[in-house]
Amino acid sequence: MKLLFRVGSFFQRLSRKNIEALKDLQRRAERGEPDAQVEWGEKHYEGIEGFARNVPEAAKWFRKAAEQGHPKAQMNLGMMYFLGRGVRQDRAEAYKWIQLAAEQHHKQAEKTLGTLTKKLSGSEIEAGKERVATFNPVRTHYDS
Repeated sequence: MKLLFRVGSFFQRLSRKNIEALKDLQRRAERGEPDAQVEWGEKHYEGIEGFARNVPEAAKWFRKAAEQGHPKAQMNLGMMYFLGRGVRQDRAEAYKWIQLAAEQHHKQAEKTLGTLTKKLSGSEIEAGKERVATFNPVRTHYDS
């Protein structure tokens, strides 16, 4: 559980209940539970609950959930690629992730996709569509 040690001293200011909840969240994220991975990523992205803001770490956790087909993670990761936050900017990769989220009726992704396509070149959109076509979500025991 190296991440708990990395954020170290802030746990002294949290109640025992909050500490246990964060430890449980970390365990679930590390086991591969997509909802927990998104929540863990959000804590790193936003720098909340005593976490230092760590956007590359957030991208890592969003990617884990996005690769399992989690639409919120896909949307978050897509925006990170579009803006170049925590990852190398790649607008075709941004299209891929946001399109995948939109296909699952993620409302923000559906809205963003329209705006995004106006900002991307034809070659970026085509490359993104190719990546969507070849996407195969990782299956875990958390799939229903």
